[in-house]
Amino acid sequence: MARLSAGEPHPRRLRRVDTPVDYQTVGTAVLLPLPRVSRRQFFSVLASRRSTHAFSAPALEDISTLLWYTGRTLATAEPTPPATRGDWEHRIPPSAGGRHPVDLVLMNPPVGVAAPHTASTAALVHPETEPAEHGADRLYLYDPLRHALRELDVDDGTALRALQQLPPTLLPTATGIEVATILWFAAQVDRTAAAYEHPESLIWRDAGCVLATLTYVAAALDLACCPLGCTGEPWLSVALHNPTSIAGVGGCVVGRSSCDDAGHPAAAHR
Repeated sequence: MARLSAGEPHPRRLRRVDTPVDYQTVGTAVLLPLPRVSRRQFFSVLASRRSTHAFSAPALEDISTLLWYTGRTLATAEPTPPATRGDWEHRIPPSAGGRHPVDLVLMNPPVGVAAPHTASTAALVHPETEPAEHGADRLYLYDPLRHALRELDVDDGTALRALQQLPPTLLPTATGIEVATILWFAAQVDRTAAAYEHPESLIWRDAGCVLATLTYVAAALDLACCPLGCTGEPWLSVALHNPTSIAGVGGCVVGRSSCDDAGHPAAAHR
């Protein structure tokens, strides 16, 4: 596992060239549908945010909207070849030096309603109307440039099973967690290290910015959301074939709110 120790960060005088992590994907990309628009006012969203322990299965549109406003790349530095990451990016969460080292890895997303496409396809399409089939035994990488998911070739079945067991272990009183979607944060340490000496605390802060943004977007969409009190290590980096260049830096459970017949949450908020 890539170590994230403490140290005072400062910009490098000469930037290093970082080699992006080679995520091993299988099959074609899963194109995500257009996001839905929330009409809620910003400050009411902030005041309403709660960590919720009662989940039902999210729709593909829910996950698409969450990723659109949390992880999508809005701009890159020029010159940058099409569909490639450059030295600087702009996304909604802030990131030290515009490096954005945190990749979003999804477990159990509702991928069955998406139309497959090739990696070169850029157009957005609406999903089919078939029922969703959750990818319970697979991991998916979010592509922030194409707004798509790519299924990952998982290296170690033991690591995947360990990742599956972490959410219910950490949230033993949660209901419906088996149908919720888990978002793991996988940090490419060298992305930030290429621009900063002692980048560790910057990466942790970046992960916190991603988590905060994700929880507020979930609140705007009236989704149930709860951060996980773990990093996902050592299992996440092992499952992704990169125990030395990737570090798990957190995770989050997301789904639709599960309410009782009276419309009250089936589990307490925090």
